[in-house]
Amino acid sequence: MLRTMRNNLKSLSWVLWLVIFTFVGFVFVEWGTGGMSLKGAKNTVLSVDGESTSADEFQKQLMQAIDNYRRNFKENFNKNLIQQMQLPQQLLQQSINSIIVRKEAQQLKLRASDEELRRRIVNSPGFQRDGRFIGVKAYENLLAYNRIDVKEFEKSLRREIVRDKFESLLSAGLAIPPDHLEDLYHREMDSAELDVIRLSPDRIKQEIPSPDTELQAFYNANKPLFKSRERRAGTIVAFQFSDFESEVTVDRKEKFDYYKETREMFKIPEKIRVSRILLEYGEDDRETVLTDAQSLADNVTADTFAATAKERSQGEKATQGGDWGLQAWRTLTAQEQRIINSLAQGEISTPVDTGDAFSILLVTEKSSEKTSDFTEVSERIDSILKQRKVNALVREKLETVHNRVAKSEDLAAECRAMGITAIQTKAVTNGETLEELDDMGMISRKLFSMEEGETAFPVEFGKGMAIVRLDRIETPEVQPFNEVKEKVREKYVQARRLVLLQKQAVELMQRLNSAKNEDALKALLQRRDLEIEPVTYKRGNRLAEMALKPGLDERIFALTPGSFAEPIAYENAVVMVRPTSIHVMAEEDFKNSREAFYQRKLQELRNRIVASFIYQKREEYDIRFNQDLYEKATNKAMSRLN
Repeated sequence: MLRTMRNNLKSLSWVLWLVIFTFVGFVFVEWGTGGMSLKGAKNTVLSVDGESTSADEFQKQLMQAIDNYRRNFKENFNKNLIQQMQLPQQLLQQSINSIIVRKEAQQLKLRASDEELRRRIVNSPGFQRDGRFIGVKAYENLLAYNRIDVKEFEKSLRREIVRDKFESLLSAGLAIPPDHLEDLYHREMDSAELDVIRLSPDRIKQEIPSPDTELQAFYNANKPLFKSRERRAGTIVAFQFSDFESEVTVDRKEKFDYYKETREMFKIPEKIRVSRILLEYGEDDRETVLTDAQSLADNVTADTFAATAKERSQGEKATQGGDWGLQAWRTLTAQEQRIINSLAQGEISTPVDTGDAFSILLVTEKSSEKTSDFTEVSERIDSILKQRKVNALVREKLETVHNRVAKSEDLAAECRAMGITAIQTKAVTNGETLEELDDMGMISRKLFSMEEGETAFPVEFGKGMAIVRLDRIETPEVQPFNEVKEKVREKYVQARRLVLLQKQAVELMQRLNSAKNEDALKALLQRRDLEIEPVTYKRGNRLAEMALKPGLDERIFALTPGSFAEPIAYENAVVMVRPTSIHVMAEEDFKNSREAFYQRKLQELRNRIVASFIYQKREEYDIRFNQDLYEKATNKAMSRLN
């Protein structure tokens, strides 16, 4: 039975993954620091229209997810992976999405029957051996082996079945037209390997004259270039955090309780700095290189390691004395990482076989992970808790104002009646700062996401929170010549330089294509202070990070490999291209993979439709979460990674 469990473990883990993460969350909550908080719910971390998720349940789901990662990534699993993927945040978002879908499905009276559940279980790859269901007893034992309760697992499967039914209803009738499918196929499968040379206008050193008559003619021919930017004006009711700091206090007990509950936050990670000497070997000289590596490991010391690495190492860090720093060494092979973790500071390893080379490792610096004492972080905790209290207080006071002024036609007048000063902004551009209030441009960016007359609350910015109403939109207009004359001159000179640059590129193309060999070509490029950049081009993509260009696909895939083609002009550069290979899928290839490709693209389309549906529906639901409980549950689950 244990063998069966082990054999099925890998495939089962992905089944569990799908159960735990019912589908990928596409939308993220604006966290804030307490607005949609849960009051009086002692153990509720999340509530969606009254359906709650306890902190214990969330913690359990998170630990199951961590265990799944641990099983699937094996020796590559580490705490950094979980943190980089923001797993706790993902799980919270997916929990919200799942509840919304479940509630929407309930309104449609969608259910999962016992027979549908049975079919889902017996047809799951994780519960099959040699193409047949492993049996009820083995199924239950396999779940037990993975510390999964059968009832909870089957409850999750029922929810998954209901979700699938709901998604099917939501995306019923979806189809991808044959022509569009073939276009998608070629966009994904066709590719061109290119040598790319970019020429910028600053290569043209000559002075470009710009008489007024030429500027006026250029302006008349290119008026859309000289439109003003869209501007928006609004009314702002802003409360700054600093004005309320004196109204909150934090006592020592609160700080110490926070410290006990969130000790994980105050851990100082271990520091390991590594140096490496790498000696490569081939099929014929492995033993010779091994002997050399062993001799080198026996004779090198911590003091001579860097100099020896510069002289002997064939690795990428040789010029830095083999120094892989505090983090980069974590990309080395799993075997090397295990050796590094076992070495003491100053200790040098025996040669480690990496598959095509032997590495000799030195730990130059090593300090263990430790947790800061309460006294060391007391001020930091005080600042955190005060900021939370201030944020909550500001939001509460501003919410009172919002409840009174939200439906008022004259927001500023209503505020004056309350003894509050509202700010009526000048017309600003997207991201423009508001002097002495919002130096990050967050309020102006909010204005550009709103409809005229709409009121938004709460809008958080660096210094506080605000109620924002969009009063006016100024649409872009062509500016008079005299007001934009210097901009016209700048654009005109740039355009003239680009014309000269194109001529230069044509001459260079002819010379490169006439080069006798690659060495002569490289010498010519070196004299011109130019470099070739290898690029993989796919249909519909940008070329070497340049702007999208209509007709580029047809142009690239019609080229003949081996020669530089006619230069491609962009607004701010000229690009030269030489294909080294072009791969275009044949009609037969498309026919052979058409059905599988169609199903994959159809599923991607369904996922986007479901994501869009949830995005719109989330505004209709009362979503609240308890950040303190979320952090505690997360810290407890993450502490298992130590």
